[in-house]
Amino acid sequence: MPDRTSSAIFSPELLVRSRFWPRKLLTEASFGAFSFGQAGGGAISLVQFSLFYALLFLVVAVTEESLFRGYGLVELSRAISFWPAAIFCSVLFGLPHWLKGEGETIIGGIQAGLFSLALAYAFRRTGSLWFGIGVHAGWDYGETFIFGVPNSALKLDGSILHPAIEGPNWLNGGAAGPEGSVLAILPVLGLFLAAWLLGRRQRPSPAANLLPAGAVFAGPNLSFCVCAPSLRRFQAGHTLTMS
Repeated sequence: MPDRTSSAIFSPELLVRSRFWPRKLLTEASFGAFSFGQAGGGAISLVQFSLFYALLFLVVAVTEESLFRGYGLVELSRAISFWPAAIFCSVLFGLPHWLKGEGETIIGGIQAGLFSLALAYAFRRTGSLWFGIGVHAGWDYGETFIFGVPNSALKLDGSILHPAIEGPNWLNGGAAGPEGSVLAILPVLGLFLAAWLLGRRQRPSPAANLLPAGAVFAGPNLSFCVCAPSLRRFQAGHTLTMS
């Protein structure tokens, strides 16, 4: 059963993503670069796609967050401290988005790297992977199933909306999708702000009572680790000062 701490951190994230994407796409629409189109598809088909994409992107989010903002970030931070490690992991995350080609752009690669850095910062602020998992899954789900736009240059069938993408690629993202638009920096900045606010809501604990399983970070007001997204009382392990 999820503990109260992990549930509190995870629960707002799909809502966060559901607010970011409509605002960004509405901004594009105001410039004539995007049209939401009309809803389509049968009800049964949409239900099937909704469940399939929910499971798919949850698996993707858990896998990538555990690798790039979990184990990999923790282990590298032990050697070079948090921010250099976070930047390095973000480059590793964003570079393949650009180099894979097939419609991806350098803007999309940069935005993916900044997205990764924002989630790394969220991990530091909240002490949990739940924020990143929820945001990551919601991001992919919103692009693919709800709005029907390319997700990192990958366009899948079975969306609710069938939009028309018009105008310059730097504005609408082109074949890369919304992540290839310069306007994608707005939701990314929103993620940094949301992570900072969630960190302020954390209850100070001088003894750092609530800690996740695995390798441990020790910060000014929070100690945490990330071999699993759920939290439990820490009993043994190594500490790392975050600088």
